Amino acid sequence: MRGKISSLASIAALLAGCATAPRESVQTSGALPAQARFGFASFDAGEPDALRNRIGACLAAHGLTQASDPAYLVQIALSDHPARTQAIDPTQPAPKKQGGKRHDVTLVVTLSEVASGREVWRTSATRRGEATGAALADAACAAMTPAAG
Repeated sequence: MRGKISSLASIAALLAGCATAPRESVQTSGALPAQARFGFASFDAGEPDALRNRIGACLAAHGLTQASDPAYLVQIALSDHPARTQAIDPTQPAPKKQGGKRHDVTLVVTLSEVASGREVWRTSATRRGEATGAALADAACAAMTPAAG
């Protein structure tokens, strides 16, 4: 009986750890170029001007300058997607929904060289549940490392 209790306690501790997983994660790769000129790529992606302005201000705070003749292009992608997916057997009834819709909101910002197209820097901020592009932009900005001199 004692073995069953400690096993159950171990499982409960593991599940508690899963339940308290961070709601937000930020991943960054590459390095911001020092004192570089940047511009925003326009693919009619529909990102709000406020989001572009916030990202632009953050890059400027790290030593980059927005210019009409950029050496680097900034691309922004904002997505809202289900946190979990599952395969559905079309021959079976649809599964019952379990509570509210759980979803992840992700903001990806990349910086690419105009001359070569090579991506030099990328950051991705993801938050589970309700999130705005502005909140994710702040998280991505906080993860930026200053441009090297």
